Amino acid sequence: MRALYTLTASLLLLSAHAQWPTDPNDPLVICNAASDQKDMRLVADGTGGWYVLWRDNRLASDRYAVFGQRLDAQGNLLWEPNGRLIQEVPGRSINMIGVTRMSDNKLFLAYISGAGSTGADTLRAMAYDGEGAPAWAEPTLLAYPGPLPGGGTSGGNYFPRVVPVLNGVFVGWGTNPIGAADYVHIARILNDGTNVMPEQGVEVASLNNSIVTGPWTMRHDLAGGLLLEERWGNGAGAPLYAMRVDSLGNQLWFTNLLVSANSGGLAYEWTTAVAPTSRVNSIWGNSYDLRMAIYDTTGVLFNTTAPIPVCLQADVQENPFVVQSDTETTVFWADNRSSAGNGRQVFMQRFDADGNPLLAADGVLAMQCNGNLNGFPRAIAAEDNSHIVTMFTSANLLGGTAGFRVGRVTNTGTNLWSDTTRFCTPALGPSNGTDFSMVSDGDGGVMAVWFNFQNNAIYAARLDRWGRMGDFTSVAELERSNLSLFPNPAADRISLQSRNGAALGEVTVYAADGSAIHQHGPIATDRSEIDVQSWPSGLYTVITINRIGQSALRFVKH
Repeated sequence: MRALYTLTASLLLLSAHAQWPTDPNDPLVICNAASDQKDMRLVADGTGGWYVLWRDNRLASDRYAVFGQRLDAQGNLLWEPNGRLIQEVPGRSINMIGVTRMSDNKLFLAYISGAGSTGADTLRAMAYDGEGAPAWAEPTLLAYPGPLPGGGTSGGNYFPRVVPVLNGVFVGWGTNPIGAADYVHIARILNDGTNVMPEQGVEVASLNNSIVTGPWTMRHDLAGGLLLEERWGNGAGAPLYAMRVDSLGNQLWFTNLLVSANSGGLAYEWTTAVAPTSRVNSIWGNSYDLRMAIYDTTGVLFNTTAPIPVCLQADVQENPFVVQSDTETTVFWADNRSSAGNGRQVFMQRFDADGNPLLAADGVLAMQCNGNLNGFPRAIAAEDNSHIVTMFTSANLLGGTAGFRVGRVTNTGTNLWSDTTRFCTPALGPSNGTDFSMVSDGDGGVMAVWFNFQNNAIYAARLDRWGRMGDFTSVAELERSNLSLFPNPAADRISLQSRNGAALGEVTVYAADGSAIHQHGPIATDRSEIDVQSWPSGLYTVITINRIGQSALRFVKH
């Protein structure tokens, strides 16, 4: 029955009427069950659609389980209304989660459970197939209360982070040795569920101390390991440190890198991204000024005498967000300078690889919002060197269009979409302006999912490359990537070409039902051909995985 359902759902990719909303007053409902939904996560499914996962207490009011929904490129909900049960821990509550997609296309979940609805002590991981069914015989145990390999005793485990890599996923978490602050630990789980690190994880010792603690992040270093950053404390002026580890958690730098060197430290927020060339840019705020540091994965800080100014104008600039390319860094932030109108607007600045600004000093206006709240802009790279930018405003000070605003901004700051473009109206928008995820739709547009506290509901919407809400029925690229494919449609063979000269790596082709029908590699050259003459007619997805990352394209076989 499940195989038949999978095939039927997959055929909807080609034949079903589009379900995406055409009215910002009526976004797509992912879940509006009477229970509580928390910690919403969005992950591409690798075949043009998405998984949405969240914590939900519908099974029992005093404990949470993980529920999910899968939707295709046309906005059709492929699972039960209000979602499908993905994971529970009988008698316990799942209180923290991390979600990603593995390199073999399985859905991956790291989850921490506790005895009550707020406790957190035991960390496990599980992978799932395209129907949300477990892919491993049992969950992989990663951490629990008890002795730690580096000494001390874990009193709890908190806030899992997940980073996908070739043949697996890194999981990071904070553990709490009794009498000390949160200590960063990591594990690496292979695609088959094997944990290649010890239970209780490997401690990133240089980031841990018993006196101070602060938020931390981790991301792929593009070489099989991790780059971690931690704000050293919670008070204003706290420094930002970084450390890099290899695939087994061994520290690769002699000591932590002080990213915020020669500055007044961080007020609170910061944002970091790694370029495909391994350049790392970190931007932070202090006293409403924004500054930037540049370093590389060898631990060398480029700006040795002082941080690079991003915006130092007299009014407020806050909550920066950075997007990387091979040769440039683009920073967006919320800004209330009076010269641009009342309230918060989105401003931007571009820098070359050496940190030289490419736009006017203190940045240029990217999207006029006139927002009445602290703004939290986010952005993704789009076509033609543009970016798709979003920021939520619950009301506008000058009578403009409020709501979950979206724009497509050129590299000079021109918004190509109307100032009325939005995912939804203010009453239906993301809680606190932050509880949302936004990704490319793979065809030049954007898709977002968000949680709305007022209605206790999870919503979604999609805009095409011109900023329009409506039908999406074309066969197009899953994501603008470093891969090209031709011809499309194809009759006898397809050619794959890496756009940046990198080796193609591992190549897998999936049929419309999600089955892998062709696997090859790793391919050491930047081009390859695949004979498709004997394949049935239909829609196929090609996924390549190399040192740069993952790319995916769709094609039609006649």
